[in-house]
Amino acid sequence: MRYSIIFVVLMFMSATAISQENDSARTENDNPLYMDIDLEAYEDSQVVFKTTFGEIAFNLYPDVAPHHVASFVTLINTGFYDSLTFHRVVKDVLIQGGSPNGRPDGKGSWNLPAEFSTIEHVDGSLAMARTRDINGASCQFYITLRRVPMYDGKYTIFGKIADSTSLAVAHEIGNVETTGKQDYPRLSDTPIKKVYIEKAYIRAKPEVEKTGKGG
Repeated sequence: MRYSIIFVVLMFMSATAISQENDSARTENDNPLYMDIDLEAYEDSQVVFKTTFGEIAFNLYPDVAPHHVASFVTLINTGFYDSLTFHRVVKDVLIQGGSPNGRPDGKGSWNLPAEFSTIEHVDGSLAMARTRDINGASCQFYITLRRVPMYDGKYTIFGKIADSTSLAVAHEIGNVETTGKQDYPRLSDTPIKKVYIEKAYIRAKPEVEKTGKGG
């Protein structure tokens, strides 16, 4: 009986080790930090959010923030952002989304290294939110609705809204009614009526942009 118990325990430990190895391999295969990033693969691509208020298209900056772009595209291709909300709206400043639990503390499966640049936060900038750790960006993003110089050099900008129609949608979301400033643990700046990202997907840039004739 004793040997049988030992055999079962050893089998369980072996199975657990194999499972952990598979999980590790799966994490590495999915994690953009382990990927060989082909910048050219993203240069002619746009991200599109189909939201409650309409579509928002973004051009990406793979040459500026390759890991952030690769992570964003990876999450989009797995359907991560589908049905998530814009959980934070600061009127005339920014809209923020991408939290898997709809709260400011929602995180993804990996963190990203800071890829700060000299690009300024302007109307329509797409950047990644983070924790106090400069390498604490994960999956939450924000879109600025005006020039916000205090964010410059502190957060990674990895794209920008592609056209005026998309920018108008972002500003419409930025005008929704919110809870305003609240005392902890209540959540500040939360839309009263939820604003959803119904679907996120990748598409090729319109030909007018590829030829330099677009906005």
